[in-house]
Amino acid sequence: MAAIKQAAIALGVEKIDAAEKSGYLVFSAKSHIDPVALVQLVQNSDQSYKLQGSHRLQFRGDYSDLEQRFSTIEKVLDRLAVKQTVERPQ
Repeated sequence: MAAIKQAAIALGVEKIDAAEKSGYLVFSAKSHIDPVALVQLVQNSDQSYKLQGSHRLQFRGDYSDLEQRFSTIEKVLDRLAVKQTVERPQ
């Protein structure tokens, strides 16, 4: 749980809420998420992920298992993180 909190703070996620059937993330105005990854997550999902406004991502599914909830949140945060590219000297 501490890892989720640290990742959320680093990405500028203000709030995380997850229940048995759905949950959501609320992004701050100055979040550090990858906008392309966010769009791809929503577009490539089978209605599991939806944007509500410009700062809230809702997810739906069967999260009755607590470990599944935490795992889903960790995966979403990891997917939305801006990936650093390494420049190679020429």
